[in-house]
Parts: sequence; structure tokens; C-alpha cells
Amino acid sequence: MANLKFKIKEVTVNTVGVEYEDGSVASVPITKGLNQTQIYEVVRAYNYKFDEFEKVADVPVTASEDWIQLVPDEERTFTYKEARQFAAPQLWEVVYADYLARKGDTSYQVKIDEKMDAILAAFPKDDKTYTLEQIRTWDES
Repeated sequence: MANLKFKIKEVTVNTVGVEYEDGSVASVPITKGLNQTQIYEVVRAYNYKFDEFEKVADVPVTASEDWIQLVPDEERTFTYKEARQFAAPQLWEVVYADYLARKGDTSYQVKIDEKMDAILAAFPKDDKTYTLEQIRTWDES
């Protein structure tokens, strides 16, 4: 694995603002209980450079103090693939579980595997569609 260089530019109670050597930046989510090494592992996982707009004027939105309210014409439904993606554990959870497993504690990885088994069973590969309300039942699991 190649060396990774980064600077921590900002620290809040739930994120670490990072600038990577290649110029990309990330707001990396952190959670209570992570130690420095674990946070650095999550920072490594977030090292991804997105394609940027050429200039700010090209960005199709503008900054404003006005509230923007999106009102759907009809409730959108989601395929099993989309439902699985929404319900799946977040990247940092998987990275953290992998880290703990390498240290000999597989309990978190077992929980993630159990959640994935339940998600695959709840959203089987078929033509059925799911509402956002049905998918959001996985937010807190």
C-alpha cells in the first residue's frame, strides 16, 4: 500500500477536515471511541479525488440564505439495488470493523455481516420496488 500524506485542517466533535497531498479534501466522519490510529484508517478510506468543476461559475447552484424545499410530484420508489445501497452499513463502519478484525476482535464484523444478511433478505433480487419509508427502517439498525 502506498504512503499517504494528509493534513488535519479542522476537528469537530463528529468530523475531521482533511487535506490530502494530492489537493483533494474530505470531511471525514468520526465517532466517540475511535483512537488516533482508527481515525487515520478512516481518513485513508476517504482519500478519493472527485472530478471538480472548472470554475465556481460552472456549478449549477448558488449560495443563498433561502430555504430550498423539494416536493416530489409522486413518491419515488427504489429498486432492490438502490434499497440495498441505502440500507447497507456506511463505509467507515466497514473500515472500522475490518480494523478491529485485524486486531482480533471480530464482534463488530459479525454484526455487520448479520445486518447485511438481513438486508439481502429484506430486499431480494427481484422486480419489486420499495418506498423510502420502507428503506429508512434500516437507518438505526
